[in-house]
Amino acid sequence: MAGINRVVLCVSVFLTQVHSNGVQHMNQGNSAIIHAISPNDKGKLEGCDGTKLTGSWSPKALSSGASINVALSLIPMADFQEGVGTLNVWIPNQPNPIIRQKLNLNCMDLQKYLPVACPLQKGKKYNDTRTFTVPSPFLPAGTYKLKLLVHNEHDDEVACVEIPQITINDNYDYDDDPNYEDYY
Repeated sequence: MAGINRVVLCVSVFLTQVHSNGVQHMNQGNSAIIHAISPNDKGKLEGCDGTKLTGSWSPKALSSGASINVALSLIPMADFQEGVGTLNVWIPNQPNPIIRQKLNLNCMDLQKYLPVACPLQKGKKYNDTRTFTVPSPFLPAGTYKLKLLVHNEHDDEVACVEIPQITINDNYDYDDDPNYEDYY
């Protein structure tokens, strides 16, 4: 199972692979639907720990099955071909994460979602805008804070991505998901 569930630098896609209990579920899909976006209808992601990264997604509130437009600009702090991503998810104003997840990463994972040359080169600027369909299952309805830290195979920090606020509008019914019982 670890071979098919991977973290990617595009945090919005990574989130779609994590159940509320931290178990991952892979369900991929790209959409060619692009829609008009109000500046107030964008979520924001930013670099942390010195990472030069900016990005946004729209619409700001996410729902399973909806289209999401993601724009990302990144300058990696180290070369990357493979490594590990660590995701922490918090409920706002809570001191401890509700999800702590580590996953192996490689270039093939990255290239599924970002049309950039990989391996990534330290100091080179990468830009991407893509539209995805938000898969199910997703995080339960609510507001969250996220941080994704990516290290390469030499344990050098490649990128740190923070989403100060993400809103999920889903009320996903895990009882109706035949794959979910496999994770109990």
